[in-house]
Amino acid sequence: MKNLLKNPNSIASIQNIDQKDLKEILNALKVANSNEHDIMFTKFASTLEKILKSLKDVLTTPAQREVVEALDIYQNQPQSNPLQWNWDTYFRFLSYRGLEESEGFKAMFPTNSDPLYVYNQYIAIAHANL
Repeated sequence: MKNLLKNPNSIASIQNIDQKDLKEILNALKVANSNEHDIMFTKFASTLEKILKSLKDVLTTPAQREVVEALDIYQNQPQSNPLQWNWDTYFRFLSYRGLEESEGFKAMFPTNSDPLYVYNQYIAIAHANL
């Protein structure tokens, strides 16, 4: 630290680190973050799902469970025959939250697809009621 204070030119500027400009650094971080999300989606989501399932009675109240279990989930657009709330599905979907930009998520839930429609319903209903 003492040497850095004597020679401030030895400190890399935020605009140019390791011969990379800020835009290149941010793009590299975005790629790294994307790779981490892909790993989390494929390797960690199922573990998180199991943990969340085991905590259902701790994370929710009986009254909350009763409310969401009474609400309809629709399998496709326009609204089809309703499906019943499924806790296993909910906890699987909850384990994917934050990973929507991962390749695995995009493959499982393509834009404007029925699976994405179901996913979004589960998340919205849970957000409003749990």
